[in-house]
Amino acid sequence: MPPKFRGCSLGIDVGGTKIYSLILDENNVILGRGKKKTGDGSPESLLGRMMASVGQALDEAGVDRKNLRCAGIGFPGPLDPKTGIILQATNLPAWNQFPLADEASQFLGCPVFIDNDVNLGTFGEAVLGAGKGSDNVVGMFLGTGVGGGIILNGHIYHGTTGTAGELGHVIIQHGGPPGPFNLRGSVEGLTSRTAIVNRIKKEIKKGKKCALEELLKSGKRIRSSDLADAYHAGDSVVRKTFEQTAEFVGVTIGSLINLLAPDVVVLGGGVMEAMPEAIYPTAKRVAMEIALESNRNHSRIEVASLGDDAGALGGALYARQRLIENGGR
Repeated sequence: MPPKFRGCSLGIDVGGTKIYSLILDENNVILGRGKKKTGDGSPESLLGRMMASVGQALDEAGVDRKNLRCAGIGFPGPLDPKTGIILQATNLPAWNQFPLADEASQFLGCPVFIDNDVNLGTFGEAVLGAGKGSDNVVGMFLGTGVGGGIILNGHIYHGTTGTAGELGHVIIQHGGPPGPFNLRGSVEGLTSRTAIVNRIKKEIKKGKKCALEELLKSGKRIRSSDLADAYHAGDSVVRKTFEQTAEFVGVTIGSLINLLAPDVVVLGGGVMEAMPEAIYPTAKRVAMEIALESNRNHSRIEVASLGDDAGALGGALYARQRLIENGGR
């Protein structure tokens, strides 16, 4: 048996609105957390805010920075996990080809490893969350967009280019509604919160009554909690839209089960957290109708259980795994 990992790991989850950090000890106990707003998104500003959130987590944990063994950072967009370089950041050109791992390592004084934020969220769920105890896990996260992650044999699957797992851009309805990158009928174009709101708008334009009509007219952003309120109030347009969405989610999951035969498919993200009952039962039924019998009896579908901790936890666990594989303990 290899020697046990000793010391603390740091996980950082960089999101569109907030940066979330946590300190994880060798027994997988969270010792401290920190949170800061993302800010304007420039490298200098974001790195400063990132380190401020780390400082909060270290203070809460009572851990000195010099005692950190390693750190893992989840960042949105295409990146190279081997070199630690951000390849392309949507709407943030200053981050293109930015050496995030090296820059963060200089601040922190320990090895830093980076990966896609959804990959790390899936990894966190696979190790300590809804997929705990399973080596083969697929994550599907429904929010403003749709993200995915693939864990095979206990490791994040990156593919040849390092960008595998872009589940949102898989086509499940040829010629369907447009999604990102002009892809019609993509998972993201059919199951994201953005897609849900777009379908509700179309129903309202047809003359259907909907509890969200006034909110939409005001120009305010429709949140997952707004959708949940309308759903629980029995709004027929919202309920019909979610039934359609759940079926698309089920088609996606069933196809993934037949393709990868995972132990667990984890469903998470803001939409799922706000209203799992609107998606999970129908999605599970449809997925199991599609799945081959041999896979149906093996693969489970679970709702994510780690909440906001998932990405940062995954980062800390991933950094530990990478450090050990590189010869560190």
